[in-house]
Amino acid sequence: AVSHNQGLTWRAIEHQSIKTIGTSPLNPNHVLLGSDNGIQISHDAGITWQSATTTTGGITQIAFSPTYSQDNQIFAATNGGYNTPGKLIRSTNGGFTWTPVTIPTLPNHFALAPNFNSSQKMIAANGSNGVLFTENGGQTWTNRSTGLDLNYSNYIKEVFFSPAYATDNTIFALTDYGVYRSKSSGVTWSRLLPYSIKDFALHPNYGSNKTLFMNATVDSNGDIFNVLFRSPDNGQTFQGMVAEVNDFALSPNYASNKTIFVQITSVAYITTYGFNGLVRSTDDGQTWYIRSETVPNAQVEDLIPSPAFATDQTVFLIRQGSVDGIYAYSVWKTTNLGFSWEMVTLPRVIPSSPIKIALSANYANDQTILLLLSEGDT
Repeated sequence: AVSHNQGLTWRAIEHQSIKTIGTSPLNPNHVLLGSDNGIQISHDAGITWQSATTTTGGITQIAFSPTYSQDNQIFAATNGGYNTPGKLIRSTNGGFTWTPVTIPTLPNHFALAPNFNSSQKMIAANGSNGVLFTENGGQTWTNRSTGLDLNYSNYIKEVFFSPAYATDNTIFALTDYGVYRSKSSGVTWSRLLPYSIKDFALHPNYGSNKTLFMNATVDSNGDIFNVLFRSPDNGQTFQGMVAEVNDFALSPNYASNKTIFVQITSVAYITTYGFNGLVRSTDDGQTWYIRSETVPNAQVEDLIPSPAFATDQTVFLIRQGSVDGIYAYSVWKTTNLGFSWEMVTLPRVIPSSPIKIALSANYANDQTILLLLSEGDT
């Protein structure tokens, strides 16, 4: 699904078995969608789509070149079909047509160097067989797996370059048994983190601040769950940020807006019945919209926008339903067009109806709210 108003409303994308999405670094409206049926292209941020000409098989990964403005290249991996091997393919015309890239075996994941236009360096994860590296845009490949412990069926799931690769020659490999790092463009590797890690990301300024993030599996007295951690010192120490993490992503503008998005599953401390959905932090993980929902999931009794809605994006609503095990009426507020909602603290529980809310005509200045409620026959 796609939202064009910060998550207030959503439009379904009517394609099946979607595996990957790639967005142009030059034009956010230029989107490629990879599925079991090939590649679809949109130039209006997902409103309309058209099919691209690809090779046999579904698409498992799409990556725009980091230097797309200079080389106009997009790469994709296909999983092949019946008696047809998968391929690594390349496009130089926005994704409409594709040509094969020669590679010994199909990679399960690949990455392009941040300075790809000048270096022509790529790395590909080859599962239990190590990694492949090219310095000429895929014309020839060499196996660079020295130091990667591939015993016990250790599987390389992802590979990625340091944002400062042009100066630090650093590459990372995410495996079933931890994260490995190479400071020599993959010539030799050593294990950086030994933990069971589901996902891993680097700060955009990793080259200078050595900050990294990981979604790691934690065993706490027999209870297994995933936690998003941040390390400010290249994996020496860690700070737990939020639990029950299914997936996470840093904002494309994270370096400036400090925004992290996290998909969480069944967090009992948010509501008695658990919560599944998207939460975010806009202050580098210091605080989170823990009580946030796309729309509060209960019967809405009243809703009123701020008189200055056009500028403050503020709306209040009243809902009827359970909050922390108590069935009552509660007041919720959004200041971002409904992307997230936070419950307003009231002096006491309000068990009865009807209930209405009103804002002062001068709310932007006096912040005055009126709440009308009924207690019994009063």
